[in-house]
Amino acid sequence: MNNKKYIRKNYITCSRCGRKRIHHAHGLCSGCYMSVNRIEQIKKHNAEAYHNIPYDLYQKITEKCCICGFDSIVELHHIDEKHDNHSLNNLVGLCPNHHAMIHHRDFNKEIKN
Repeated sequence: MNNKKYIRKNYITCSRCGRKRIHHAHGLCSGCYMSVNRIEQIKKHNAEAYHNIPYDLYQKITEKCCICGFDSIVELHHIDEKHDNHSLNNLVGLCPNHHAMIHHRDFNKEIKN
């Protein structure tokens, strides 16, 4: 005799992505719920814990690449490359291409000029 209780999964059409998925919370599937709610909380925690700056300032610095203006993915770069120096004049936002180039010896001088 099987005494396991089966929980009936509540399937919904996710209000964000439109796919039929198991309901997580607020009419969203689990992936959309994480994207909408938790990722911003994690970003806020990381900005304050690792960069020691307020999250709104982190968002302002990483709004767009200071070299090309790309704004989809922007990373925080320390100008003096000392990761414990979190002063405002030491932090800039760079797109992944320029951030990789500035740390590569062949392109470092080209980017800094």
